[in-house]
Amino acid sequence: MPRREYPAANRLDLVDELHGNRVADPFRWLEDPATPQTRAWAAAQDALYAAESEQWPGRERLRSRLTELLRAGSIGAPAWRGARAFFTRRLGDQEHAQLLVVDPPDTSAGTERVLLDPMVIDPTGTTTLDAWQPSKEGEFLAYQLSTGGDEESQLRIMDV
Repeated sequence: MPRREYPAANRLDLVDELHGNRVADPFRWLEDPATPQTRAWAAAQDALYAAESEQWPGRERLRSRLTELLRAGSIGAPAWRGARAFFTRRLGDQEHAQLLVVDPPDTSAGTERVLLDPMVIDPTGTTTLDAWQPSKEGEFLAYQLSTGGDEESQLRIMDV
């Protein structure tokens, strides 16, 4: 097996004192995804992974099987708040799960409705619903969205 050339991760001589303890943080520069250095390092890591994974035996068979399994879709466990049930669902042809709510039967005949659909918010498919939490009474929803895979979510509140 050939020797892999991993991207260099420069070590900084950086030490902080936290609560009386010296804590080394040599890779702090990697914590800022916007810097050219971090972007270059991440791109090199991605290229290394792509080159390595292309060589895996059975890769196409695995990809085909995973694609088939993901076509089944998924549904999350409901969170009951007040008289409402909140849950996520991704149909087999959907890229991202939607967040739905089932209203009390006396107000909407117990029908479900979509509260959040990442593909409606951003048709490019780069926006993700990272987290959500309904209020105790089910009247409000706190949710977090991120864009472009950065996982730096923005917290928002919705009146359900």
